[in-house]
Amino acid sequence: VGIGAGGSPTIVGSDGTSGDWKVKDTVITGSHLYAVDASQTSGAWKIKNVTISNSDRGVKAVGSEGNWEIDGSTLSVGGTYGIESRQSTGDWVVRNTTVDASTMAIDAFESTGNWLIIRSTLEDGLEAKGSDGDWAVQNSTIEGEINSQKTDGNWKIQSSILQDRVEAQDATGRWSINNSAFIDVVPPKVSAYRAASFGGVGGDATNNWWGSDGAECDYDVDCSEPLSAPPAFVDGTQPQASII
Repeated sequence: VGIGAGGSPTIVGSDGTSGDWKVKDTVITGSHLYAVDASQTSGAWKIKNVTISNSDRGVKAVGSEGNWEIDGSTLSVGGTYGIESRQSTGDWVVRNTTVDASTMAIDAFESTGNWLIIRSTLEDGLEAKGSDGDWAVQNSTIEGEINSQKTDGNWKIQSSILQDRVEAQDATGRWSINNSAFIDVVPPKVSAYRAASFGGVGGDATNNWWGSDGAECDYDVDCSEPLSAPPAFVDGTQPQASII
């Protein structure tokens, strides 16, 4: 482990540290397990301008309680997860960051905090299944599947490039995907089986670019009003966000 501050989620009473942490202008390489182990910690974490490479996994924050901010960083790992935040309770901001892992860039399964992923690239998917908080993906590129099944919070994807499907089965909150581009996605591009409806309307996936084969969506989602051309940012330049 590069930075070991965590407890063991499988051992009762094995808690991590309780103070706040700041990791800045740092390179962590060659960690056998996690470059940063913050599982079951209760303090806030700020990771800024950090490079993680040649490590098995990136940041482990399973069961952590504090708020997190990861900014201007690169997490490139050979193992399963770039950021493993399962069952964490704090709020998260991932900004100006690239995350690359073999299976899932971010695993936020059953997390309860609010999430903002902005001006970032996830070179693998986003796992949000069973999460309760509100979350937003803005001005980002997601190359893997977004799994939002059984989410209870409200969530939105705006002005982003999506290179795999969005799965929203049994989502109970309000959710939307707008002004985004689906690039070479195998249909169904959005699937919302048994997703909750509000006023007779399920998820809002209007005003998107779907590619030459058009919008191919399943179940409780509105994929009408497609854009007639790709948004300007599809030329390879991510748009500048208007809100933070």
